[in-house]
Amino acid sequence: TKAEPQQTPAPQQPAATEQQQPQQPKARPQTPQSDNQTRQPSKDNDQAQVQPQQPADENDTSNWVKLDAPATGQGSAGVMYVKPYTTGKGSKLRIKGSGWTNAEGKGGSTVALKLNYLKDGKPAQYSRAGGHGAIDQYLRDNGKSADSTTWALLIPDAGKANPAQGLYALNPDGTFDIEIDVPEQLQTGKTGDYLSITAQSGRNAPNDTQRAATSKTIPVNGQAAAEYKEPENTDVCSPEGGDFSPKLKIENPTVEPGGKLHITGSGWCNPDDKRVSKIGLKIDDGSVSHNDATKVNSNRTIWAIVEPDAKTGNIDTYIDLPTAENTGLSGEELAKVTSGEHTLRLLTGSLRKGDRHGTYGGPEGDGGVNTKFVIGDYKPGADPASVPASQLGEGDRHGVSVEHNGKQLTVKVPEAEPGTWVKVTPYLGDSAQLARASKWVQLDQNRTVSYTMSGELPAADYRIVVQSGNQGENGKVLGWAPLHVAEATESTPSGGGTSGRGSVSPADQSSYDSAEPDVTIDEDGQAWDSSGNAVSVSTAPAPYQNAGVGYVSSNIGTSPASIAPFTSGTRSVVVANAKSKAASARKATSANGKSKSTGPVKNAAKKTVQAKAANDNNGNDTASQGGSPQAKVEHRVNGTELTGFAKWFANNANNLLMSLAGIVLLALALTFKKKNSD
Repeated sequence: TKAEPQQTPAPQQPAATEQQQPQQPKARPQTPQSDNQTRQPSKDNDQAQVQPQQPADENDTSNWVKLDAPATGQGSAGVMYVKPYTTGKGSKLRIKGSGWTNAEGKGGSTVALKLNYLKDGKPAQYSRAGGHGAIDQYLRDNGKSADSTTWALLIPDAGKANPAQGLYALNPDGTFDIEIDVPEQLQTGKTGDYLSITAQSGRNAPNDTQRAATSKTIPVNGQAAAEYKEPENTDVCSPEGGDFSPKLKIENPTVEPGGKLHITGSGWCNPDDKRVSKIGLKIDDGSVSHNDATKVNSNRTIWAIVEPDAKTGNIDTYIDLPTAENTGLSGEELAKVTSGEHTLRLLTGSLRKGDRHGTYGGPEGDGGVNTKFVIGDYKPGADPASVPASQLGEGDRHGVSVEHNGKQLTVKVPEAEPGTWVKVTPYLGDSAQLARASKWVQLDQNRTVSYTMSGELPAADYRIVVQSGNQGENGKVLGWAPLHVAEATESTPSGGGTSGRGSVSPADQSSYDSAEPDVTIDEDGQAWDSSGNAVSVSTAPAPYQNAGVGYVSSNIGTSPASIAPFTSGTRSVVVANAKSKAASARKATSANGKSKSTGPVKNAAKKTVQAKAANDNNGNDTASQGGSPQAKVEHRVNGTELTGFAKWFANNANNLLMSLAGIVLLALALTFKKKNSD
């Protein structure tokens, strides 16, 4: 028969079979029964076949499941290898990866890992029930929404890693090798259970590389489940006019609480496989979540799943808005999501395999898609984008004035209309001090707004920036005013002006203590800092060849002080670090709550003394200074405090030199006198 000749080649190759026989041990760990059989003939045979498996199991990824995650836009592709999983109480899943760097390639990405299983025949994602609060907290601290389906999070901040709660460090070069805990359902699962992993980056950190990919099924107890296949959609998606650029319009941008949002759109076809996209829709970037009873996805922050027309990619659908029934919220939390301005975020790529990855809408209108809408009466929602405050000029002030009194800021915006929504933000340079910014508030009839900050402003020069929150002009700069916050001086109105500072929080105190105020000397030789505190100023010369750094220590004291001259060949960097250590010497608070200076600064006669490093003609460091009386010295060389004899010698070097010089002069004088007497 014809079948017999077709089968004959196999037995005709005994030599090849014999050559392949030594390779069998490498495959046997996947089949425990075969491994057990090989152990029966002899102990020597057992060692010969089992021993070589250890390195392969631990380090060889040839039989691991590979996940390729190409970058969308700027950045490198990421690769992961997932080790086949074995069930058991406390068992873990090992994953290795490389290439997971940010868009600039100068640090690690922030990578979310999600574990997939089958629910009702369709892939779903395991959700964290508890014990992983560190992931949610990390995301919130970085301005992102918590996501219970993020089973593990790889982060570039190694100091914040917490493996016990799902936070793992990612190396700066984008590599990692971790073992993660798995859900209890998986630990107690059975052979061949469905398991795959989804990896995403670019959504939880700025300037990160956009990636999203799902692995093939991972073997469980040596057997991989069949790959999930969606019901075949043979429709070719051809957008009208051949435009594959997604577009969206909210037909009713103002809607009543509890109503429905009508959205339309076009272009939602994947240009690669010519199939329609499947869209995950979030409200306010995921800050609104369904309750368990109404969720449409295992990720409850996905508010709706939108499936456009399969042939055209057009959208015409209605979206239910948040209510107490579908969110489980109440009180103030419910009011936030059922009133005011909000945005939609549309995501593609994670709900259909092979779909293009994209993010559209949101506060900034990503992808050219505007998704802002208002529930009930208008009220601004998201905070405005920060501005380069240091670049604002006089022409941008528009008459704005500010008055500061303790924690209270009162701002007047004369060119804005009463009722204008505004947000007031203090800026230190270009850094927005968001912890002391206002919420969205409306100007009163006097075009003024007053609010209480969470804490007092540390002494510094600020720019108080006012931005509009009116509909259609969110973030527009309405004006600014300078504010100088001085230590323990009377508070005064500012068109720009000066304000006093009362008691401060520990965080503010630390910020203030790290400042470097000027040191002044009055006509009596007493040293004062800029806040009226009596200080003693020290200098610390150190050998030039050691690149020594002398730190000035400023402490409360009453002894005269100034800066001693440095000799040629020494290098000194002087840092005045006036730290207040006695509240009575710093300031007092009057009955009306305004801070007043209590330090006896003699402004009429004071002179400023600042020691600065300078080079003489020989290239040696010298110091220019404006005073000369002796001062106590604290020494540090290369940042290390001197102790014992070294410290004593450094503190008394000048005295020793002067004493030695005196002894020499005395000896010479006695010798000269003796010679004269002879």
